[in-house]
Amino acid sequence: MLEISGIMWPAVLCGFCGLIGVVLLTFGIIGVVFRKENFFKVITGISIVFLLVPVSCGILFSWSFYQDLRGGYAWEQEDTDYAKKYPVSWRFENECEYGGNVEKLKELVKEYPDDINEKNEQGYTILDQLITGESYNQENLEILLDAGAKRSEMSLDTDGGSLFCVILYQSWVDDPEEIEKQYQCIQVLLDHGEDVNQKEKAYQNATPLMAANGYFDQEDESYVREDQKADPWTPSKKIIQCLLDAGADPKIKDDAGRTAQDYYDLNIKFQK
Repeated sequence: MLEISGIMWPAVLCGFCGLIGVVLLTFGIIGVVFRKENFFKVITGISIVFLLVPVSCGILFSWSFYQDLRGGYAWEQEDTDYAKKYPVSWRFENECEYGGNVEKLKELVKEYPDDINEKNEQGYTILDQLITGESYNQENLEILLDAGAKRSEMSLDTDGGSLFCVILYQSWVDDPEEIEKQYQCIQVLLDHGEDVNQKEKAYQNATPLMAANGYFDQEDESYVREDQKADPWTPSKKIIQCLLDAGADPKIKDDAGRTAQDYYDLNIKFQK
């Protein structure tokens, strides 16, 4: 059966009313001219009512189309203004596809070597966007870090350090290929001077090693417990060992008084 949806319904309604209106109007006019009876005047009046439907719809559609054109122009103008004011951020978001287009990213860092740490209207650098948007990989991380890209203080304070974020965002991953990709990103960050024992203010002063062992906020403990029972996972020993080899201190405690080993043990305990 043919389905009519969206804009087709008003189009069909307008066509039907218009057709009925034309037929009635023709019948009414002929009747008024040749018979001059009130009945035909009534028919003519009814026809006008039917004809008002497509006319009204036409006016509404025209107005809507006009508003869309205005909105589209306003958006284009806003986008153009953004591109002029924040060229690095605009190209990173659009041409570089947030780091997904590596060739464009290489062009970007060559063209703007002195503005690679430009902050957009929200105060984020392109490295902030790469890390917090989880669009990083070994290649685009190396490109930006080699070009001198930095995180903004605002993002570091609210989102956490790059090493912590890369580990925390994927601490639940158990696919070998994904773990290998994460491992490569961690190596890139460590090679570029990330502090393996950095305490994150936004996460109860937790460290990257805690993130690798399944760190969670105290208020999220019940959710972690439920998730571990429903879909258990074990923190990656490869990632944990990588951090320990880089000098991570397993004795550090966060504001909850827990060490990295405590988080590992809790995650295993929640599975039972």
